Amino acid sequence: MEELDRGGRKENARTVKIYFVYSYHLMNFRGARPVTPVKQP
Repeated sequence: MEELDRGGRKENARTVKIYFVYSYHLMNFRGARPVTPVKQP
Protein backbone atom coordinates (compact mmCIF):
# COMPACT_ATOMS: atom_id res chain seq x y z
CA MET A 1 0.00 0.00 0.00
CA GLU A 2 2.78 2.40 0.93
CA GLU A 3 4.75 1.56 -2.22
CA LEU A 4 1.69 2.11 -4.43
CA ASP A 5 0.97 5.49 -2.81
CA ARG A 6 4.61 6.51 -3.17
CA GLY A 7 4.61 5.58 -6.86
CA GLY A 8 1.38 7.46 -7.51
CA ARG A 9 2.68 10.53 -5.70
CA LYS A 10 5.91 10.42 -7.72
CA GLU A 11 4.00 10.18 -10.99
CA ASN A 12 1.72 13.05 -9.96
CA ALA A 13 4.68 15.28 -9.08
CA ARG A 14 6.29 14.45 -12.44
CA THR A 15 3.07 15.38 -14.27
CA VAL A 16 2.82 18.66 -12.36
CA LYS A 17 6.47 19.46 -13.16
CA ILE A 18 5.94 18.73 -16.87
CA TYR A 19 2.78 20.86 -16.84
CA PHE A 20 4.57 23.80 -15.23
CA VAL A 21 7.55 23.55 -17.60
CA TYR A 22 5.25 23.30 -20.63
CA SER A 23 3.14 26.22 -19.41
CA TYR A 24 6.27 28.31 -18.74
CA HIS A 25 7.73 27.58 -22.18
CA LEU A 26 4.39 28.27 -23.87
CA MET A 27 4.07 31.61 -22.06
CA ASN A 28 7.69 32.46 -22.87
CA PHE A 29 7.17 31.56 -26.53
CA ARG A 30 3.95 33.57 -26.70
CA GLY A 31 5.59 36.54 -24.99
CA ALA A 32 8.77 36.44 -27.10
CA ARG A 33 6.95 36.01 -30.40
CA PRO A 34 5.18 39.42 -30.56
CA VAL A 35 8.07 41.28 -28.88
CA THR A 36 10.68 40.09 -31.41
CA PRO A 37 9.02 41.58 -34.54
CA VAL A 38 8.29 44.85 -32.70
CA LYS A 39 11.90 45.22 -31.57
CA GLN A 40 13.47 44.36 -34.95
CA PRO A 41 11.96 47.18 -37.08
